[in-house]
Formats: sequence, structure tokens, C-alpha cells
Amino acid sequence: MADSSPATTIREFLDAALKPRSGRAGTSGIYAPTLYRGQPFQKSLLPRLFRPDDPRDLNDATRISEVIANENRLLEHFKNDSPYLLPSVPNNEWDWLSMAQHFTLPTRLLDWTANPLTALFFAVEQDSCPDPVVYAYYVGIAIETIVTQDMKRKLNPLKTKKTKVFQPSWHSVRVALQAGWHTAHAIDVRKDGRKYMRPLDEMEIHKKRLRVIPIDPGSVQDLRDSLADMGIKHASVYGDLESVCASIKRTVLS
Repeated sequence: MADSSPATTIREFLDAALKPRSGRAGTSGIYAPTLYRGQPFQKSLLPRLFRPDDPRDLNDATRISEVIANENRLLEHFKNDSPYLLPSVPNNEWDWLSMAQHFTLPTRLLDWTANPLTALFFAVEQDSCPDPVVYAYYVGIAIETIVTQDMKRKLNPLKTKKTKVFQPSWHSVRVALQAGWHTAHAIDVRKDGRKYMRPLDEMEIHKKRLRVIPIDPGSVQDLRDSLADMGIKHASVYGDLESVCASIKRTVLS
């Protein structure tokens, strides 16, 4: 998937990230941007709920049954216990999942952003970034996977048989600042009927739409400084006082 040398500057990163392969979808009227995901190291593209302690659990029937049961219980508890604390109350299951994901509940969602510089921030944000990387996902050629606002009212993400892409309603400041999108991952079924959890980067239909943009680990601090100069920092990405303080500490103490 990687087809570029590790980026050492913002310009090199954007040259790799903005290669034209996506955009508006033909005559369908569905807007489908390229999405980006930054990580401090390369790992399989699995949502938090699906990540196993042991990779063999991805194919273990008992483990998968537990995941499905836990997912339902987690979401039901969240829907019951959280409304009085929420900035807004979702009106569909997709946005309920997105809200739960936003507050760190394990879900079948994987976070993406429409802003490549935000993804780069996430790739180099942590103090330890041994193998930073940004994934570019060209949704523009995957229109059949997109869940529209109208479809949100008709489909249940917990019962989807195909991995889908959707833009959450902007239910919080953070989602708006991050230009957030999600992939909602399905639990696949083999021809023999066995269920299994497969990373996005191992699914042929999605794998061909992914590009890996490696980031030079030795350039992490310079990239952080350049992003901060452009206004991409904790305060502007997370949008809360704790993040404002994180930005101040990094500016003054680093």
C-alpha cells in the first residue's frame, strides 16, 4: 500500500496525501471525500471493540459471540445512563455509536478525518511515535459503502453485513473540529458459516482503496512544530480547556 518515502516535511506529506483519486461521486449527489487516519505506529485497522488480546481470537466463535453480546450491553447502558450529560442526544443508532466512541466506549467504529493535517497531528501527537503513519482511504470510488443521513434512519449499524462509511452528525465540538468520519465494521461470515473479524486493510474491496503514507520518526518534532505554526494543535483539534493546557505545555516546555 505504501507508495512514497517517509515524509519529513508538511509539503512532502501533503504531496503524498493529496494525490488525486477521489472527490464528488458522479451523478449520485453523495459527497465522498478522501479520509485520513493517523497512528503513531502501524497496526491492523480494527475498531477498539474488535481488537483481541490474541490475534487468534479474530476467528474464535466464542470470542465473537462475546463481542456481539458486550456491544449490545455497552450501548444500551450508554443510552440509558448518559442523556442528561450529553451535548446533544442522537436520533439514530449510527450517531449513538459515534457519541459512545467519542467518549471512549469500545465500539465497532474506526475514526477517520477529512482533514489530512488533522490525521498527521494524530500520527505525531504522542511523546513516543516509533513508526508514525497516515492512512489515506479513497472513499470516492466506494460509493456503495456510504451511509447517507436518510439511510441512518433505516439501517442498524449493529446488524450491517458489510463494512460501511458514514459521517456522524456533529454532536460535539470535537467531532466538528476534527471533520470526523467513521468506518462501521461488520462481522464477516465465511462460506462455511463461521464468523470472523477482519481488519479493513485485509479486505480486498477496501485494501485497494487504502494508501499508507509513512512518516519519518526523526522528523516528528519538526512536524509537530510546523503543525502548531499552522494552528493544528491540541487546543484546535480537541477543543477543550484540558487540550488548551496541553498545547501551552508543549509550546512552553518542549
